[in-house]
Amino acid sequence: MTRGVGLWGPVLLVAGAILTLSHMSSPPSPPGAPDWLLHGIEFGVLSLFLSRALAGGWSGRLSRRGVILTMLLGMLYGAGDEWHQSFIAGRDASARDVVADGAGTLLGLAMTMVALRMRQLAGGGPGTAMS
Repeated sequence: MTRGVGLWGPVLLVAGAILTLSHMSSPPSPPGAPDWLLHGIEFGVLSLFLSRALAGGWSGRLSRRGVILTMLLGMLYGAGDEWHQSFIAGRDASARDVVADGAGTLLGLAMTMVALRMRQLAGGGPGTAMS
């Protein structure tokens, strides 16, 4: 149980934070930060934790299935997030934001794959199945 919370808790926290921000009519954002960058960061972090959970932790192995699931779940959550925003006063759904969410998802996944591979090369675990 504790292992599951350690793996999936961060995923749920980030997904919940994204949902909370999406539910606000005017979410806080750093001055001058472009919207696409904020979307990319949010979904990059979500993807990083999602792929980590699917790998079973930083010392785990991310299978092809885990890679595909990370991409699909991250991108579906991004599309669902935009759809949700279409019902919030002062917000709208944007295809451009879905693209930024998808790009963030892919970047977070790539970062996780690099981290797992580096750990494997350092002798700390099995890494990814993508080689």
